[in-house]
Amino acid sequence: MRRYLKLARENRDAQLIIMPETAVPILYSQAEEFIYLLDVEHQFYGVDFVFGIPHDNPCKREYFNSVMQVGSGTGITPMFYHKEHLVPFGEYVPFQEVLGDVMRWLDVPMSEFRPSEEKQPNLQAIGQQIGVSICYEDYGERVRSSLPVGAMR
Repeated sequence: MRRYLKLARENRDAQLIIMPETAVPILYSQAEEFIYLLDVEHQFYGVDFVFGIPHDNPCKREYFNSVMQVGSGTGITPMFYHKEHLVPFGEYVPFQEVLGDVMRWLDVPMSEFRPSEEKQPNLQAIGQQIGVSICYEDYGERVRSSLPVGAMR
């Protein structure tokens, strides 16, 4: 995360900086300082940021492979895109009911992601709507369906 912050500071003249999937390798609830520092960069230099971060909802014990946007258009509420099409055995384990005790014993980190089950709004950055897809979602119809209304399809 220090490297990404350093690179962001070296490119303050950019309008938008996009970081890769899970650029932030800790849960959203643990990344407050990093997100604050990106927001400071936005406030002083007008740079918007889009980056991968595992999003957690501790109250419900839910985890999502997500993309977060920091910058214009977010206001106080953070903007996220939660991945819809997960990778089996990478982001979730099929048949967990059957393998439950084995999976608890193996304690595989980041294997409990949930897919988003809702239609999600596009992220907003640099005054534009941004359609997002993560990894396994990068295929024809899925990418086209994430484009903003009015975009060439």
